[in-house]
Amino acid sequence: MNKESSRHHYLPVFYIKNFCNSNGEIFINDKLNDKNYGNISRKVPKKIFFEWDGNTYNINGVDSTIVETLYGYLEDKIAPFLEKLNNLPETESAINKIDVETLRNLIFLGYLTKWRIPSNDEYVKKLDSEISFDDLNIFVKEGDSLFSLNSLVYSEISPEIKRMFFSARLFKDSNSYSNVFKNTFIIYFPQPLFINDNPFIELQIDSEKEYPSFIFPLSSNHLLVHCDFINKYEFIDFFKDEDEKYYRYLNYLYNCVLITIMWHGKKYIGCENREPLSHMLSVVNEVSDKIEEKGVSAPYMAFNALRNFRTFD
Repeated sequence: MNKESSRHHYLPVFYIKNFCNSNGEIFINDKLNDKNYGNISRKVPKKIFFEWDGNTYNINGVDSTIVETLYGYLEDKIAPFLEKLNNLPETESAINKIDVETLRNLIFLGYLTKWRIPSNDEYVKKLDSEISFDDLNIFVKEGDSLFSLNSLVYSEISPEIKRMFFSARLFKDSNSYSNVFKNTFIIYFPQPLFINDNPFIELQIDSEKEYPSFIFPLSSNHLLVHCDFINKYEFIDFFKDEDEKYYRYLNYLYNCVLITIMWHGKKYIGCENREPLSHMLSVVNEVSDKIEEKGVSAPYMAFNALRNFRTFD
């Protein structure tokens, strides 16, 4: 019998592969501190974005990987939809060409990623102590009887099970889901996007807003965008006019997105190509300083660029 892997990926391997080159490799910068952008190494998906036994929990004296198994089940359900997107011709990689079920699953992948990453561990533990399964309206039904999960789920894995439910909460609220879905679309970039260890990036201005605008790189070329401050159909129409202004804006937006992704990474930043990663690492501090001088927050450059697409010149 094969030994179960102890590499528990907080970013799924099927997702990481979409940021790899034709050799199945990705170039990774290990940001040891905020100013250390010099080191770049070549990696394969298996060896990045994981924690050793991150989803192994000791329950009654026995090591359990049930959480890892559940994530594997969800990944198997979502992966075909990301593959379907990446198999579309470049000209069809727009929201009006993507079916409802595909977009729905890509949105779920974004929220699943948000709640799964290690940088949210302490926040999840806090929520676990404050929110019960009953509060989430989640029960087990047997016949005509309902049983509380509070007494059925071991305390060791309770926060991890709740992560999955937090990821899916949007889809239980029809009004919130409708608002997110209708304002979500995909942008195709010909240049390679970056990936990091914290890739679901929200514009968190109003702390009371449960589902703010976000960007989420899906692959080297596809960016999932939820913007509730622009009309996505106007934005898509703007992109249909492939003139000089369009290409200048697309390049400007691309660079803004890279800066935002870089600043949002906790430790790792990756790209399928060494050259753009090396270049951005060499200029990011200088560019960010200039951005800050203009009164704009560098970590949110992508959202600022999206907001101003009508007035770009």
